[in-house]
Amino acid sequence: MISFFIKNIHQQWPRFLFAFLIAPVMVHAQSPDFPNKWVGTWKGKMYIYGHGQLRDSVQVEMHIRPLMEPNRWQWKTTYLSTQNPITKDYILKVVEATKGHFQVDEGDGIVLDAFLFGGKLFHLFEVKGLYLTATYEMRENRLLFEITSGKRLNTTGGDVTNYSVQNLQRSMLQRHNE
Repeated sequence: MISFFIKNIHQQWPRFLFAFLIAPVMVHAQSPDFPNKWVGTWKGKMYIYGHGQLRDSVQVEMHIRPLMEPNRWQWKTTYLSTQNPITKDYILKVVEATKGHFQVDEGDGIVLDAFLFGGKLFHLFEVKGLYLTATYEMRENRLLFEITSGKRLNTTGGDVTNYSVQNLQRSMLQRHNE
């Protein structure tokens, strides 16, 4: 399927341009309230899967709040594990709102780029050979937060590289009054 796409892209160039260059700009225009409509305290349980099996779960709280500096929000996630509680207190920054480009500053020199499409925020990054995706999506006043991770598998057809999905962390968070 990929080779068909690559071989026939020259015939479909106008459609390709619309699908990959123009349509995403239109999608950004549909999400002008991000992240302001996401502001609040969110709570729920994170389910942790490894190789397709449920391995663990942990209560999660997420706080999204505007900061005094314009175009910046607190992006704080607390994992309420009894054995190993962890708080990730980051800052979400606008890079270029019209293109849906944001950054999450972890405060230790690590800055992750994030991209908003159709109301869903995407991160894609690599840590020591492990590929991770993190997504956040508003669904009927609930916040779906997912992280997947995996490694490079193989290359096929000369130009296509496959990656595994070995782990999934999934939370459906509910908004709570403060």
